[in-house]
Amino acid sequence: MYEKIAVCGQALGALFIQNPRDAEAFTPLVDALNQFESFDDWPFGKQTELAQAYELVSTGALAPLDELAREYQRLFIGPHHFEAPAWGSVYLDREQVVFGSSLLELREWMREHSILTNEKHNVPEDHIGKMLALLGWLAAEKPELVDQFLAYHLMPWAPRYLSLLHECSKHTFYTGLALWTQATLSSMVQEYAIAVAKRKLYR
Repeated sequence: MYEKIAVCGQALGALFIQNPRDAEAFTPLVDALNQFESFDDWPFGKQTELAQAYELVSTGALAPLDELAREYQRLFIGPHHFEAPAWGSVYLDREQVVFGSSLLELREWMREHSILTNEKHNVPEDHIGKMLALLGWLAAEKPELVDQFLAYHLMPWAPRYLSLLHECSKHTFYTGLALWTQATLSSMVQEYAIAVAKRKLYR
């Protein structure tokens, strides 16, 4: 039942996590995208939204890696002010900080359910790429937790983040990735009738 979610979470998570500067790791992701002629077989999302996202992502994937790496640096690493911060606690914590209270809630939830992470704690688990990768892992290994994870930990803030990413990205690859991810998550929530928690957003 959750195989589709596993595939989507793993694929999208990798594209958000992987810095194009690491060509050895990023190039296979781009090569896999270039093998598609469309997202017709993608399991979630309206075809009109997916077609628009595909056009942007596929065009952006043809850009030189150093160009993609510069935009990745601007969007996800800094050191400048982030127009679209990629960490959940920036949206869910009153102080709008990384390592905020919602991250502590996520870590506690993960401990309660024996979900281990190899990441050091100076790399927040509520980064959008890691959250999507965790969604994929949960769907494959602990599917009974998927609904709760989406409802309380990811979907209360992800749409806002993806909207900001779409607005501020200066590269078609990441503009398309934002649209693709938004269409996927929205369709996922609808198909599985997930009641997303109403959490106050501070950004």
